[in-house]
Amino acid sequence: MDFIVIEVNDFQLIVHDSHSSSESRAYAYITKDKLIFGEDALPNIKLSPDDFYSHFWQRLCYEEINCKNDSIRHFADLAYQQLLKITEKYDSNIPVVFITPSYYKEQELSLLLGLAQSCNLNTLALVNQDVINIEAVDYMGDYTIFQLGLHNCNLSNLTISKTIKLNEQNIFHELGFIEFVWYISN
Repeated sequence: MDFIVIEVNDFQLIVHDSHSSSESRAYAYITKDKLIFGEDALPNIKLSPDDFYSHFWQRLCYEEINCKNDSIRHFADLAYQQLLKITEKYDSNIPVVFITPSYYKEQELSLLLGLAQSCNLNTLALVNQDVINIEAVDYMGDYTIFQLGLHNCNLSNLTISKTIKLNEQNIFHELGFIEFVWYISN
């Protein structure tokens, strides 16, 4: 059975299938008539910064945004449109495994499942990114994982025994790679 794996983070979406992998940066440029995602949207950040968005996968929610396009009302609409675009070459109802950011809580996970269903994707599993990062460890015990994202960083404590248990998680919003570069450059 063919399926795809979609890695979601605040910087990009990566789609893996049995033949290849493709990336789509989490950038969106919105005009009245069109919606541009990924690298194609990036040049517009300087031309029209008010029409450029990059936080919508981090803020996967119904937070309203004001834009010129009537079909985009909130960040979830942007996420839906990008998910639809990156999966358009696959058959309808294709099985999908999502690798989600470790900071996604029930609200974001539920919304992602709803977006996948609206895109006619058959979700097989949601896998926490921390589990993927730790799977190569051969020893049982306690581990701390640090992830630096584009707009935030995450510190998670895991215990590995017969299972993997997330003990504690700290999310530091607006302290990601962008802020790190800004700090160093100043």
